[in-house]
Amino acid sequence: MIQYFIMSDIHARYNLLIKALNKADFNLENIEHIIIIDGDVLDRGTAGDNTIRYIEKLIEKKRVIGVLGNHDLFLIDILKGTYKLDEVLWNISKNGFIETLQLGFSYDIHKDEITEQFIEEFRETFKNKYQVFVDWIMNLPLYLEYENYVIVHGFIDFSLKNWRDTNENFAIWERGYNRKIPKKFNKLLVFGHTPNHNINNQNDIIYNGKKIMIDGGAASNHQINVLKLTENEI
Repeated sequence: MIQYFIMSDIHARYNLLIKALNKADFNLENIEHIIIIDGDVLDRGTAGDNTIRYIEKLIEKKRVIGVLGNHDLFLIDILKGTYKLDEVLWNISKNGFIETLQLGFSYDIHKDEITEQFIEEFRETFKNKYQVFVDWIMNLPLYLEYENYVIVHGFIDFSLKNWRDTNENFAIWERGYNRKIPKKFNKLLVFGHTPNHNINNQNDIIYNGKKIMIDGGAASNHQINVLKLTENEI
């Protein structure tokens, strides 16, 4: 039976990733073990290369599914050439993006070096170095819908007539831990984006009605949570 191992907000913390998967009894060689990454693979942590290489193994085995996170979009905008330099500089200052840019260079880089020419050099190097990962991350959906669960990075816009029309900005940026889910929504909603220690001063998964919050605070080097569901449960 297929088992899904759902996690979010890895933030290039490779050691926390492996620790969490080992604790959850994930087996890299078991074809029925599937990882779902609920956004934010990189930034902040310094083990981006190891993290990407591990995910590439899973991609090649067809054993990983992803959902778009806000930090993923920082990278995608550069890969697509749709970035704005001032936003890149903001993400370096506020969102740990320099650790991702560092993956494109063999020497230590600094914020004052970042120009459009620098970013273009990074883009070409990164695309060549991590082609499998690039193809994967460039095609991440906003959410995953199953019979009993919906998985999104930020939150779903339930003010819409059809929540499936939630736009990208809302899905990846909205912090839904204080928002209500309508009674007519007959699924459980899994999301990350907000570290749980910012919600209730602890790092484990939070279960609150139809909401399941899984961000264990890896961005601050706390932990990565794994929500395990079988194919019959999800």
